[in-house]
Amino acid sequence: MKETHTVKQTKLTEKKAGALLEKVRSAVGVSAKANFDLCWLLHECDKSVVYVGDDPVFVYETWGYKSWFDFVEIEVGVHEQTANIYRKIGRVFGESMAGAWDTGDPLPVTKMAILAAWSGLTRKNVQSKINWGRKKTCCQMRDELLGMERGVYMSFHVTKAEQRDINKAIEAARSKFDKGEKMTRGELLTSVVYQWSDIAKKNRPKLKAVG
Repeated sequence: MKETHTVKQTKLTEKKAGALLEKVRSAVGVSAKANFDLCWLLHECDKSVVYVGDDPVFVYETWGYKSWFDFVEIEVGVHEQTANIYRKIGRVFGESMAGAWDTGDPLPVTKMAILAAWSGLTRKNVQSKINWGRKKTCCQMRDELLGMERGVYMSFHVTKAEQRDINKAIEAARSKFDKGEKMTRGELLTSVVYQWSDIAKKNRPKLKAVG
């Protein structure tokens, strides 16, 4: 017989249930602020240099890392896709929108990422959109702002060298397909696949009929 597992329930009074909700909201607020601070710091680490003589050297190189991605993966413990999202949040909200919103009360990081990807975000509407986002789910925000259906995650194994080649191809695709840096890495990779597919179809050898 197949075993079933149930979660042991904790019985609370209405007062304690209300207190639990406040604790959740407080933890979310602390987490959202810490995540935004991290996003800003990662953006700073990506653009900051130290001059060695007359030559500028990126700060992460002076720390012994070959690239910003190597630094983030080791020091922060996130993959490149997440690192790119964090960096964009830092750039958009910490630089482009600086002074136009309450940096002490950001949204959770996924909601901030959706706003950062929205082309309609301006210094005039940034605070109102943050307030609006507090009452929306992430899926609702994606649908209403980006017109995106709920995505799926694809996972496949590649070597470290192959991963670097894929990342280079995605960044090369960004310079061709996405001058405004509005496309996700998934959209860029899809564009590369579509283009390759079109080329492959055009170059498909024509077979002569026999007989």
